[in-house]
Amino acid sequence: MLPVFRSGHGSGGCGDKPSSLESSLKMNTTSWKNQSQQDKWQILKNAIFQIEYVFRLLEEPLKNTYTCVTVTKMNKNLLKILLFILLSKISMANEIKFLIGMNSSKYLFSSEIDSLNHQQKTGFATGLGWAMDIKTKFKFEINLLYSQKGAKVSLPYGTDKSVAGIYKNSSISFPLFLKYQLNDKASPYAALGPEFVFVLSHQLNLPASGDNFPLLDNTRRFVFAFNLLLGYEWPIGQWGLFAEVRYNRWFSNFWIDSSGTIKSESVAILVGGIYYL
Repeated sequence: MLPVFRSGHGSGGCGDKPSSLESSLKMNTTSWKNQSQQDKWQILKNAIFQIEYVFRLLEEPLKNTYTCVTVTKMNKNLLKILLFILLSKISMANEIKFLIGMNSSKYLFSSEIDSLNHQQKTGFATGLGWAMDIKTKFKFEINLLYSQKGAKVSLPYGTDKSVAGIYKNSSISFPLFLKYQLNDKASPYAALGPEFVFVLSHQLNLPASGDNFPLLDNTRRFVFAFNLLLGYEWPIGQWGLFAEVRYNRWFSNFWIDSSGTIKSESVAILVGGIYYL
């Protein structure tokens, strides 16, 4: 059984726009290290408010497109909690990471729809990370990551015929890692941990005909995932470089139709820089 495509996005807006930002919510230009703990918490609270404000500004122009983030109230609250955790860790972070790379992903279909011939699809990934020491050789790391994933498929069409298609999805995710690093100098490391994924867009493209089917209404907005990674770090004074390979698996079914399940699996190669605080 093939996934049922459904267009349209319901009615109503995605949220109300707040009236304005207070001028007092601007971040102090003083060095972060020189801020008092009270000032740090105020800055973090202001940052959360401003992020939420930007999301609300984006919701209105996007509400008629497949990229509209119409998540449930529970998922919105979860997103706020994760943002708060992410920002609160900045005050305790020992390092900040800048990540960019590519991933190779595919969809994992249940037996009901496994007649689809599917292949890997490459996508783009970028983001930021914060890490803090928790014990000798052990670190806690949290990332804010934007990813583009999907799969190439052959859709059965008529008798003994098929048409090529490309599933594409984009997401913002929060991977959490327990990281083990061999030593403080140039060193390999390994990490594992859960990931909270918020799907922003989902569509199916048929390159031969140029047709595009928006699938966001058929897609769950929140997905729970898990990561394993291996990497290598090169400290260079106040800065450092790293390269790592990540295996990512979406454990949650992100297809709303209960007649079948669709999950995702990917391998990513990420490189970037580290700034040691």
